[in-house]
Amino acid sequence: AKTFGSHKVPEGWIIVAAGNPPEYNKSVREFDVVTLDRVKKIDVEPDFAAWKEYAWKQGLHGAILSYLEIKKNHFYAMETTVDGKRFATARGWEDLSNMLQAYEELGIAADEGLIYQYLQHKKIAKDFANYLDLYEKYRTDYRVGDILAGNYTKGAVEKLQEAPFDERLSVMGLLLSRLTEDFTAAYDKDLQTVQLHGVMEEIQSKYDREKKAGLLDKHSAQAYLATLQTMESYVQAAKAAGLREKDDVFGMMKEKFAHVVESRENAISYASAALDNAFAFLEEAFGAGQEMVIFITELTANYYSVKFISENGCEKYYSYNKELLFEEKQKSILEDIEKAKTMVDLLF
Repeated sequence: AKTFGSHKVPEGWIIVAAGNPPEYNKSVREFDVVTLDRVKKIDVEPDFAAWKEYAWKQGLHGAILSYLEIKKNHFYAMETTVDGKRFATARGWEDLSNMLQAYEELGIAADEGLIYQYLQHKKIAKDFANYLDLYEKYRTDYRVGDILAGNYTKGAVEKLQEAPFDERLSVMGLLLSRLTEDFTAAYDKDLQTVQLHGVMEEIQSKYDREKKAGLLDKHSAQAYLATLQTMESYVQAAKAAGLREKDDVFGMMKEKFAHVVESRENAISYASAALDNAFAFLEEAFGAGQEMVIFITELTANYYSVKFISENGCEKYYSYNKELLFEEKQKSILEDIEKAKTMVDLLF
């Protein structure tokens, strides 16, 4: 009857509901035919590629993203055993990421017991615990900070060239994780700068209008001062300098804002240099091989790297990405030609 309780569903609206299937939840049951005949049922399957875009944007721990890139079948697992359910889910990986980051801040090493609390699948928990140890070892062995600073050694390049593929992926995961931190820092600085500039312009404009119109009485002036007090650092600086007039305060704010802009530019320059150095290191190690393709693909899937590169540019990224797109197009054309040849053979 298109009603929800006593409320009629408005024209053009639909109701969307989500739930777990019966095999995962004892409190639910299968839809009967009468219900299925009236609803559109969509089965949602786990999709690591889709989740990974979300994970990059949420800042999930680099070890998790790097590990799942190697072991995609461990992203989602649900098994029934004599001892009960064994499972690993997207929610579990994200909660584990939050805990790993908290542990790192506290300087505490995560062990298999902790990991099992989030990945309730002993085999996967044990495998990831072993990988996490290797991940930390690679971080130390390859000195990722030095690579992004452009201070990597020939030994690091040769070591990576001779490393097994899993190790190569892990090192690229480390590079991408650190780069994402730099991209995110630049993004945050830019967002803060833009918003602060907007607030300053709005306050300045409104103050000027009311002053010109003679509407700026004592109470209005106090209101503006109260607004300015939300920018605590500026207000404290104004008080320390003994500023009392609004024009002087605004002048001080503009001067302080120049430092905010400079901080944003420094963050962008730092991230740009780190990205260039990462490309230089990978070029020396692999040239334009499959590892570079993976690196480009991961940058393209990462919200913060795409935003950073689109706004600030990166010649190496554009160059390799163009080459990659050309190769994919060429591959697609060759496949179409082969299909056409097959059709001709069948016809004649």
